[in-house]
Amino acid sequence: MENMGLSRRNSCPKVHSSLCSEMTMMLDRVSSILPSIEAARPGCRAGIQELCNLYNIVEKGKLITQHCIECSKLYLAITGEAILSRCERVRDSLKRSLFLIQNMVPIVLANQIAEVHNDLREVKFVIDPLEEEAGKAILEMLRQSDATEELELQTFVEAASKLNLTSPKAILIERRAIKKLLNKISGTDPKKEQVLKFFLYLVKKYGKNIKPDTGDRTEKLQYENQSSPSLSLASDGSTAGKCYTPTYFQGYEYQSSMSGETTPPTELCCPISTKLMHDPVIITSGQTYEREYIEKWFSEGYDTCPRTQTKLKNFTMIPNTCMRDLVYNWCKEHGFTISDFLPGKDAYSYSPEQLHGHSMSSLHNVSVPLIAGNARNFVIDNSSTTFSDASYVSDSSHVKEMEDPKNRFSRFSWSADYQKYLSFQNFNQGMFLTFFCELSKLPLEIQGISIKDLKNILDDDNEVSYAMVSNGFVEAFLDFLRNDSGSYSMQAQQSGLHFFLAFLSNSRTKRIPSMNEEAFHLITSFLNSELKTEALLVLHELILHLNRRQCRQMASVVTPPIVAILASEDIEGLELPLKIICDLSSDADVKSHLISLGIISKLVPILTEGSFVECCLKILRNLCDVEEAMVLITRTDRCLGSIADHLETGSPKERELAVIILLSICSRSVEDCSHVMKEGVIPALVDSSVNGTDEAKSCSLKLLNLLRDMRQSDQCSNSCSQEVAVADAVEDRPESPVRKQQISKSSGFFQRKLNIFSKPRSVTLF
Repeated sequence: MENMGLSRRNSCPKVHSSLCSEMTMMLDRVSSILPSIEAARPGCRAGIQELCNLYNIVEKGKLITQHCIECSKLYLAITGEAILSRCERVRDSLKRSLFLIQNMVPIVLANQIAEVHNDLREVKFVIDPLEEEAGKAILEMLRQSDATEELELQTFVEAASKLNLTSPKAILIERRAIKKLLNKISGTDPKKEQVLKFFLYLVKKYGKNIKPDTGDRTEKLQYENQSSPSLSLASDGSTAGKCYTPTYFQGYEYQSSMSGETTPPTELCCPISTKLMHDPVIITSGQTYEREYIEKWFSEGYDTCPRTQTKLKNFTMIPNTCMRDLVYNWCKEHGFTISDFLPGKDAYSYSPEQLHGHSMSSLHNVSVPLIAGNARNFVIDNSSTTFSDASYVSDSSHVKEMEDPKNRFSRFSWSADYQKYLSFQNFNQGMFLTFFCELSKLPLEIQGISIKDLKNILDDDNEVSYAMVSNGFVEAFLDFLRNDSGSYSMQAQQSGLHFFLAFLSNSRTKRIPSMNEEAFHLITSFLNSELKTEALLVLHELILHLNRRQCRQMASVVTPPIVAILASEDIEGLELPLKIICDLSSDADVKSHLISLGIISKLVPILTEGSFVECCLKILRNLCDVEEAMVLITRTDRCLGSIADHLETGSPKERELAVIILLSICSRSVEDCSHVMKEGVIPALVDSSVNGTDEAKSCSLKLLNLLRDMRQSDQCSNSCSQEVAVADAVEDRPESPVRKQQISKSSGFFQRKLNIFSKPRSVTLF
């Protein structure tokens, strides 16, 4: 026990005692050799840096333990997974730093470090089952949109029993811990603050309902606190004469969370990380490593091979395709995918700086709709509590989210051309075609990773997309789609379409000169295949990268088959075709072409069905600039009626589009105004003029005034006709006082009708 150097602490963790016990023993084991490492004075800059890393990692581990000693039990329970993840990251970071530093110290000390590293292999962090159940019960309540008092009481009592909150003293300590956390994070994390306020509300309201329960739980805690260490300990003398070789660490069994007891063979694991390789590369010493870790090694200033310590002439890395195939076959044989073994975003960290990532009790992945939707105001009285500084519970703004560095290590490792130039800027059309061919043969998991890599490259470098277009990327893609040799399957071409679509979606270039009529025909040919969706997506994205001439060429080719798709009964498959037509219909020449294809009659059933209304109305609005289109809208059965219906019941945007279309139609002729009036649009127009969008209000008022003038003009015309008829009848009769009186009355009536034109306009029109 003396060699362990275990520090005795006066306090025990409130929750996660087993995690903290493992953490404490692990940190003490590492701390026991830190003085020896420091005394050895690693000569290189990297050695000193790794020594500093070790000290920092140990301190972060101590903060985790201290956090579990002083934090709220309820809060610790719901953040158990986050704390477990942090413990594992500390362990993995220690293992890595020890591995790196053992090559910089004398052999005797290197063997001691190897022994400690071997001990760390045995460290397993496990959450206490009772505490895990308590956390799940609380989280289940927080995920409810609403909770009754009965559910709150039941959940709190259950959690309190499992977390040993079974006495007035324990409740008082819990309240103080919650208040201390609230004061610490005040104003920096609204989500966490609301959760803590809810916990304080539960403790205050239901704390008196708990019953003492100090039996089995207390005994279990005492047993855990007295349990023996799980680390394999050895005295310094036990390692005397033992010479370390780099292959010593290859026996580490990587336990994937998805793989149960099955572990990859050591020869398939990276010697640095001891994890299954998914992007193996060979360096000039002939050794194979995972690209990520060997790049990290080189970036830290090392110029030697980690295993052989041979000084390297250069840092060239060549993809080890044979090893990659072995890894893939092993995964396939055991029912895994490579992604099952890829480290998650928070699975490990490489430096102490990265350990400053999430706070000790992160709520980033916790869903709490109960808190978000709760209208109750949990009033907190902090007047009786004093607070002290505690950095271990900090979620303050100076703490940054942990992010992995840019994924440089898995970018197209399967492409020899890319590995040679490390950039698409040096590619030519032939290289791009080879790239598409190789991509199509990869497993789907690797294809997905490659698409993500392309997105990252386009985001990082503003110029690469221009270089790709200039160097023949688009031409190579079209050659790949033509499949003149017939060697590519439909699935292979699908991968090419996905990759090209990722390029279009993330490219900074606004023009693609090589897209011509032949190219549009080629892509359109896939509309009759199982790759119809991919082809539509590519066509939709292409519109943003074409000039006006190219858009017209594209419209002449793609609109006939796309308009034909609109006649299908598959309503769900109409969104992309409608979006393409909508984008193309803004061009004057394309409008006439669409009208000739009968687009308006194709849109009426979709409008009547009530699907994709906004997109259909946008198309009609664009077409209203053409006289023929307005005639067809008024004469096509159910078209005008559907527009009027959506003016009354549609969304604000749909109502705006509807009133713009109706205004365009009514501005054309009095006859069209009559057609619109027959649809009973006046109430909807009045409502839109008051409650619609700004554009809808303006257009509604214009349309109302237009309809009013039309109606009044029509009434005036009818009155004038009646007066003429009366005058003719009077002229045929002999003069009499009666006749003069009638003419006088008719003249007054006619004068009143003419006065209509001098009345001011108002919203109350009819």
